[in-house]
Amino acid sequence: MTTCRPPHLIARLLPLLLACVAPLLLCHAQQPNGEQTATPSLTKIIIDDHAKQLTDAHLAPLRKRAVNLLRQHQLRFHFVTAFRNPQKTPDDLAQALLAIITRKETAHHGTRDALLLVLLPKPNNADIPPAVAFAAGSHIQTLLPLDAARARIAKTLHDTKDANRTTQLDAFCDLYHQLADALASQPTDTPSPQEKRLLATAVANALPNQQPQTPASDAPQPPTPRRHASIPDPGVPAPYHGDIPPKPAHRRFVLDWGQLLTPADRAFVEQHGRLLEQLTSAELVLVTVPTRGDVPIKDFAFNLASSWGIGKRDKDNGCLLLAIADRLRAQQPGKIRIEVGKGLEGRLNDAKCGRILDEIALPPFAADNPSPADTSAGLAEAYAYLAAQIAAEYNQSLGQDFDQNYAQLPPPPEQTEANNIGEGLSLLLIAGFFIILFILDRFFKLLGSSSSRHTRRGFSPHDDTWSSSSGSDSGGDYGGGSFGGGGADR
Repeated sequence: MTTCRPPHLIARLLPLLLACVAPLLLCHAQQPNGEQTATPSLTKIIIDDHAKQLTDAHLAPLRKRAVNLLRQHQLRFHFVTAFRNPQKTPDDLAQALLAIITRKETAHHGTRDALLLVLLPKPNNADIPPAVAFAAGSHIQTLLPLDAARARIAKTLHDTKDANRTTQLDAFCDLYHQLADALASQPTDTPSPQEKRLLATAVANALPNQQPQTPASDAPQPPTPRRHASIPDPGVPAPYHGDIPPKPAHRRFVLDWGQLLTPADRAFVEQHGRLLEQLTSAELVLVTVPTRGDVPIKDFAFNLASSWGIGKRDKDNGCLLLAIADRLRAQQPGKIRIEVGKGLEGRLNDAKCGRILDEIALPPFAADNPSPADTSAGLAEAYAYLAAQIAAEYNQSLGQDFDQNYAQLPPPPEQTEANNIGEGLSLLLIAGFFIILFILDRFFKLLGSSSSRHTRRGFSPHDDTWSSSSGSDSGGDYGGGSFGGGGADR
């Protein structure tokens, strides 16, 4: 009697199946959780190099600056390059394009939108000089009058009239940043009742669940700082020796060995870390260090978090935000990590941690000539978003203003219908691949084959568990929590 040898048949069929499905598997696995530049996930800000003359080194800082301007000041500043048409004036083109961009924004009619339009000569018309135009809605014009913006444009064009194209493009991008700084530096006037309603709707469309409080009276009032604290700055700890910082003698929620934070942001983090621990028992610690040497960042973060015992032993509800100063300044890999205790991995999954790093913590460091205040704000706000997520896990609030600013992460990037259909087909084919394997497996088992043995290998929840070395020695300090490898790093 001939013995059926199913492994040979599976071996013949499997390469064919893999050849069909592997590209889809790889494509699906490599789809990002969000844009690495973090900009499209917030709003419909238009940063479009239609003329195809700019590089990523130009575009990435423009996108990040636009997002910061929207998040902090509720202003949308668009940037577009196109080829010049000598028959139409740049100002008319800019006004027409801004009208197209804001045509569907009936809630605020583009009052808080501005556009910098860069018009470049076509390759066969190199004798025509470039032109730049600025168009803005009524509210933007109260912050930056058109005459002032056009004066800056005229000076930039005059200074670069004899420069090469690369220098001109650098200058036009720098002009965008200058105008953005001018907008950000002006206090916003108290809007009229009608403008208040339009503003609230516009901000709701741009940043859901982050609507600003409108003043009770029509008198101008100073804006409430986004980050403020009622405790003093805990200061910079004394330098340490060795690879991993030693556990502090008393529990602290911010240890700024890398000196990346401003005194105000250190106080903000310390205060909200204490409040979070009091309300939830969870311990969220922000640590900056000057360097990590040759220690991989995952090992560095785990060794620090587990040796300190961050989080409570019976809940494993610790979380560490680790920033490496020298690598952040040099924009090198392994510069920042969120290490999540096993008890918080359901709320702070790897994708969410990656978005907080990509969209909150890292953009200020990637800007041209980043200011210490901006980079400090990026780390402090990343901490705040983590704290808000942990508080929500325990159904707690860290305050109305805090929740208004940080309880809701920016929405993920919008997917087109085609992307959704493609992703659905990929998932369907992947499922079909495994169904076919299952059917083949059942078929050969029914034939009574004994030569095909399937060994199921599972993962025990303790296979990849790191235990804390703090034990009961944590005492009145950190609670002796352990970590399971969750989190994200960049």
